Amino acid sequence: NLDTFRKRIPEELLSQTLKDAIVIARELGLLYISIDSLCILQDDTDDWLLEAATMSSVYGGSSLNIAASGAPDRNFGCFLRPEYTLQCQIQVESGCRAVRYRCVPGGMYYYSLADMPLTKRGWTLQERLLPSRTLHFTSTQVFWECYQQVACETFPEQFPLSLAYANSYFRKQPCWIVERYACSELTCAADKLVAISGLAREIQMQTRDQYVAGMWRKDLEFQLCWGSSVRQQCQRVAPYRAPTWSWAS
Repeated sequence: NLDTFRKRIPEELLSQTLKDAIVIARELGLLYISIDSLCILQDDTDDWLLEAATMSSVYGGSSLNIAASGAPDRNFGCFLRPEYTLQCQIQVESGCRAVRYRCVPGGMYYYSLADMPLTKRGWTLQERLLPSRTLHFTSTQVFWECYQQVACETFPEQFPLSLAYANSYFRKQPCWIVERYACSELTCAADKLVAISGLAREIQMQTRDQYVAGMWRKDLEFQLCWGSSVRQQCQRVAPYRAPTWSWAS
């Protein structure tokens, strides 16, 4: 009931992920938290359209984005117990000297963060790129991403760039964004352009370029050379959402 929720939101009605997010915010000393499922009226198209248009300012103006990246759904929460460790130590002896090395797999960033359930959802790409800081709670460990660096529990000072392509996440290059976004999943096909509208608005403000159906007027000829990596024949979706020459069609 909307009137009841305006007075008080019963804790027992919140999912485990929302409860954990509130705990995290309190522990970090944050006074306010914005939760989409509570701030946007569910099954209300008018309110959804109104709030969707403010995503760039909501996420872009936030102090911190809390992401339950490893949770398959909202009932799993943020504090997941790792099923395995991605690092080990080996000792190499050479003569009378023994050297100990810490070893991690080369695909650590992919398996620990890039391949998590949340990062596969279409809406979460702009939710990850717009904030200046994101704290990821994955099924392996906690990750930190900001404009300056990426860190995690294994590498608390700085995640080695030799193990990651993480630094490219904040370059916000349009072609790279489209490539990543095209691989993600959307529940509603009509959200194809809406789900990155906040990100497009920020890029437009920074570059002063003209936004054209998921592309940019500068270098538009190059962007028209897009193709699908799926071998099966691509088909346009209904209802109409973009012209045929756009990848969003």
